Formats: sequence, structure tokens, C-alpha cells
Amino acid sequence: MSCAHPQSNGCRDDLKAVLASLHDGAHCSRVIVLGLFHLPTMQHIPELVIERVAVYADTSSLVLLASCNRHLRQCIRRQQRVWQQRYRAQHSLDVDEEMRWLQWHIKTLRPSASIDWFRALCHRRACNANWFKNDPGQLKDVEEVAARSRRRVTVLDRVFFLDPASLNGCHVMEHCQSSIASSTRRYWRTFRPYCSDVVRNITAHGNYPMSDAFLAIAANSATSSTDRGGYVDLLVWPAHRIASMEPRRLSYPNCTYYGIHGRWLLFYTEEVHALDDAEGKTRFVHIMDLATGRSSQFHVDSMPSHAFLQRVTEDAATVLLAFYGAMGVHWPVNWSLWQFSLSQVDGHHPRCLVQGSFNIARLFIDLNIQRLDNDRFIVVHANRNVSEEQEKLNGEILTLAVIATQHDGHARFVDSQPPLWARNIPIIVAKEMPIHNRIVAYSGVAWTVYSLDDGNLLSSVSTHAIAPSIEQLCNVSTADYLYNVAPYIDSIVLHPSKDNRSLLGVDFMRPERTGRRRLAHVFEHYRIDADKSLLVECSARRGTPSAWEVGRRSDGRLMIAICTMHALHIRFGNRWRVMDLSI
Repeated sequence: MSCAHPQSNGCRDDLKAVLASLHDGAHCSRVIVLGLFHLPTMQHIPELVIERVAVYADTSSLVLLASCNRHLRQCIRRQQRVWQQRYRAQHSLDVDEEMRWLQWHIKTLRPSASIDWFRALCHRRACNANWFKNDPGQLKDVEEVAARSRRRVTVLDRVFFLDPASLNGCHVMEHCQSSIASSTRRYWRTFRPYCSDVVRNITAHGNYPMSDAFLAIAANSATSSTDRGGYVDLLVWPAHRIASMEPRRLSYPNCTYYGIHGRWLLFYTEEVHALDDAEGKTRFVHIMDLATGRSSQFHVDSMPSHAFLQRVTEDAATVLLAFYGAMGVHWPVNWSLWQFSLSQVDGHHPRCLVQGSFNIARLFIDLNIQRLDNDRFIVVHANRNVSEEQEKLNGEILTLAVIATQHDGHARFVDSQPPLWARNIPIIVAKEMPIHNRIVAYSGVAWTVYSLDDGNLLSSVSTHAIAPSIEQLCNVSTADYLYNVAPYIDSIVLHPSKDNRSLLGVDFMRPERTGRRRLAHVFEHYRIDADKSLLVECSARRGTPSAWEVGRRSDGRLMIAICTMHALHIRFGNRWRVMDLSI
């Protein structure tokens, strides 16, 4: 469909169809109509129109928009390269690249923004909607590939699944395409990492999506356990040769694996040695460039409680370390950001860029510190027993905070960096909604949504508001699970239905929509109750798994792994299948 004359009646009808399909955007329809239909030409589109369509349009609306305003589409395509260059200048390659692209465009969108952003947003929304499509054709087999016999194909997604007991139980799944120019032949295949040695007691990684250039795990091998007591092996494979070559073996004393990002590997070692008739310990944090094999280490007084690669580029990496302090009136946590570069490795000490501290009120076991993006990390301290008086102590103690680590690497050292914002509120669980730049916190009595930018309270919904829907539609015997887990898809929590044949999408921000979304076909296919399923969510940004067990454990439980937005990986017994969410 196309329009030679933008102001023709046919084009107006098509644009009205676009507006009619905008979800939750009816309150601004009059402004959009005025912006579109009272212009002398369609070559000057108001920014409001672009933003509203970007937020609310589905795929079919986008097609109509492109056909009705070909001039705008052509102008936008010419700007695409400029936008991508700006994006690359501000952000390094991240694990979830599309999510970073969306976040950046949401903040910087202008009328000349790339139309690929519309497509990417619609694509992600369509994949999320396909959770509840219940099409039997979505459930697909996984091809088993013999070791060292993989065909050369284009790999679109790669996921690693862990068996802590042995490397023989671990496997990699790849979403493959036979030709880079065609999407007609796409399939999932699986294989095991190749290693001739006996490898057991794997401590890292968990199940996670692999977009890095390497796979690395920490484990005890037959060699390390017999000849070198206390040593742990780091096994490293290039991502494209996991099934065909022996891993590089790096052995260290009492090694703790922290993470891998791109070509950089982060880990900790602790060596025990004799010191004046007593035992002493030497502790180091290590960073290694896996592409060149060069590494650097620096001494620490104690083992970091949290450590992760905050930002990486081709020639540099920044590492965030957090340590527990000595207990006083409160429990302090000290953090610091360190820079490594290729010119500094092999013996050179890294440079500290930023440091700061914050206080919490209870034991450290409930503290969670996670990377949010290249320039921020988030602190969540689960504590439901915060009184109204304690809530007023923002700045002294906290349960929720976002802290900035932005530093160009050349500026002066920053001491005592305060949080961007902090709250001392009751929290049982919290989860980011990065596509909306928000975080939702559950306190036991309400779900509250805050802005990730400034911590402003955006909305709050009491549990009493959704209680009638839960009692009417959901399995009351497992209702406690609803209040102790984080949402999975935006503001939607999956919960067993009353008949136990499906998982219902409970939208705690829109209680009236509860029951409209059901994940049912999987349970029909396997003939298993929904409360016998186990959902495992794998964070693409952090590479660490978390699990929500819907019902009691049983030998016949069904595991659904959420590792990539394009598929759900389903294991029943020893057999794996994939539920395709792609469009």
C-alpha cells in the first residue's frame, strides 16, 4: 500500500487506522490527528507524532505508517548510519544488544530517528506476545549434533546449559540459519563442550545466553583434584569451536569465577602459605584478555562480596568491586571501580576511577548488587521490616539505590561518590523493567514502580486491588508464590490457573487484564499440571540464573528456561524442545 499524495482521502484513512491501533494512546489521539491532518505537507512531522507511534504502534501500524509517509521513511533511513555511529560512541557492545539499542533510542529519540527502532520495538513486543499465542507449531525439536561434526552456519543465538555435577551433562544450544540471506531455514541444535579430561564439580557458569566470543567455566578436573590440591581449573573455549577443540586450561589456587564479558575474564584467587609458623593468605583479583592471553592482577585484603565487569571495549575494561566493611551503627558496604587496559596488563596495577560507600541495616545475606548498564549499578537489600521512621532515613541506610559509575578514564579520581538516588523502603523482591526505564518493588502489601533515572514514585498498586482476580482465576493453594517472585514480562507475573492447566499472566499494574493471557499449550502437550513446572530466568545482562519453582518439586517436573527473547527452552526428563517466540 502506498500513497502518491499524502493528503489524499485514502492516505488519511490509512493514517486513521494507524491511530486506531495505538495501544493505550487514545488520550493523545486528538493531538496526533491535528499534527497529521493540518500540515501543508507530510515532510514535517511533529515530534509528538513520532514518539507516540514509536511507543504504541504494533507491526501492522508500522507498515501503514511507512506506506503513508514514504518521504519520512527515506529521510530516516539516510540517518540510520549517523544514529548507529552515535550509539557505538556512547555504548560498547552489550550482551543484550537490542535492549541497549531500545533504551538509547527511548532517551534520545528525535523525528529523524531510524525507523529500525520502530521495527526493533515491535519485534520485541511481538516476541513477548507469542508467549501466550499457544500455537502447536511453536513447539519444535532440537537437533542433536555429534561432537566435532558441526556444519558451518550462521549462529543467531547461543545458550549454555549447566550441569554442576559433570561436563558431560552440560550442553550448548545454537539457533542456526543455513544462509545469511534467508530466514526460511532456521533451527535449534545442541552439542556438548569438547574435553578429553574428566571434569566435575562445575561452579560456573549457570544457564545463560552467550553472545561473548568465549565460553569459560570453573571446575575441578581429574588432574587438578589429584595432583594439585585446592586448585581449580578455568576452562576456556572460543565460542565457534566449543564442540571441536580442547579447552585452554588455566589453573589457580582456590579460584572463584566472577564473570566473562566479551574477551575479558574476571576471577579471584586465594593462596595459602606458611607465615611465621602460621598460615597466611594472599588474595588477588585477576583480569585476563582471552584474545591475547595477557593478564593482570592486584592484591586485595579480603574476598570481594560482589565483582563484575561494568564496561568493556576492545582495549579496556572497568571492574566494579564491593567489600563488606566493619560493623558499626550500620553495616557499611564499600565499592570501587577499577580500569584495566591492554597497555596496563602483565604486571601493571589498574587505576581506581571511582569509589564510594553506603549503609544497610541488616545481614549481608539479603544484599544484591547487580550491573544495570555501562554507567550504573543497582543495589537491592531485601528487608520487609522497615518502619515509617526508618523510611525517613534516606541517605543513612538504604534498601534500594542506583549508583552511577560514569567515568571517561581520563578525568581525576572521584572519591565518595553518592548514589544517584536511594530509598529506605520495605522490599521483598525488586526487578528492573529496563525497556521502560523503571524498577518495580514488592513490599508485601503493594507493588510500587520507580523511575530508574531519579527514583521518583510513578505508581503503586495494593495487593488488595488484585486479590479478587487472583481468588477467582488462580490456584489459591499456590498463591503465596505470586508474592515472592519477580515479574517476568514487564509487569506480568506467571501464576498457575485454578484448573491447573495453564499459567496465567497476572498484570499487577492492570489488574483488570488478569486472565487474558495464558500459557497453556506446553502443559497440554506434556500432559502435566502447571504447578509442576519450574521456571528458570537467565539474565542476559548478568549471565546469572535465578529460579522460580511454581509448585512442589517432583521427579516429573517440567523446566522452562527463559534465556533469550526468541525462544523458551523446555526440558522434560532428558529431552529438550524449544518453543519458538520469533516472528
